[in-house]
Amino acid sequence: MKRSTSLLIILLFIRMEIATAYEVPTHEALSEQAAKKSTLNPQVDPSVVLNLGLQATSLDDTNQKFPNYKDDERTIRQLTQDGSAFEDNGFRALNHFYNPLTGRAISSFGSPSPDWALEDHGEIGGQNDSFFNARKFLLGALIKENEPVRKTLFGRTFQALGQVIHHLQDMAQPQHVRHDQHLNFIPWFDLIPPENPSWYEDYAGGKNICETPAQLCSGFMPPVRFRKPASSGPRRTGASLLSIPTVTSSPRAPIFAAH
Repeated sequence: MKRSTSLLIILLFIRMEIATAYEVPTHEALSEQAAKKSTLNPQVDPSVVLNLGLQATSLDDTNQKFPNYKDDERTIRQLTQDGSAFEDNGFRALNHFYNPLTGRAISSFGSPSPDWALEDHGEIGGQNDSFFNARKFLLGALIKENEPVRKTLFGRTFQALGQVIHHLQDMAQPQHVRHDQHLNFIPWFDLIPPENPSWYEDYAGGKNICETPAQLCSGFMPPVRFRKPASSGPRRTGASLLSIPTVTSSPRAPIFAAH
């Protein structure tokens, strides 16, 4: 029994590392595009960064860097990407689900995604990078007298924004709002019963999501249709159309069609 428990714990930590390697590029690509289209980008609206006391140069200005929580000096764009990557650290993913019909998280060990990301109903233990925290970081960055402290707080502000928008991205993934568990301990081998990799995320992670198709990061995108073998159509339609088990484990690539 002890050996089985130890093996499961080891596999859980393997899962966390694999999940980071798999999901982070997708989150970073989406966060980069979000930053470029936001008013943080001086090319969109220079008044915002000017009102913060920053230079209205570019998101990638190497002369205007701030530290992330690891004390790495990063540009504003890089900080939002760092935040979207850091949000998957450790067991934070337990807080990345939300069933809008019940208001619940996927597990009693986690919080519903909106509560975790916003902390608008009270502070949550272990959460230091919510939108609530970002507002506190920004206030400190604007009023503190010590310049290094202000610089640190600006870094945490932009990083926290990246962590918050990570949740917007997850809430657009059907499995995250229907509590479809999609564990992926070792991608090439199904080891234990909970193993159930998400082919939806696998598809998104297998290509440059902001280039193929271009519509994904250029505004409104057409609906997505997932090709399926003729013998295994969806069992139901409506809200559960993209929920397990109404989708196959290995469908063909989705097609994008305008309506």
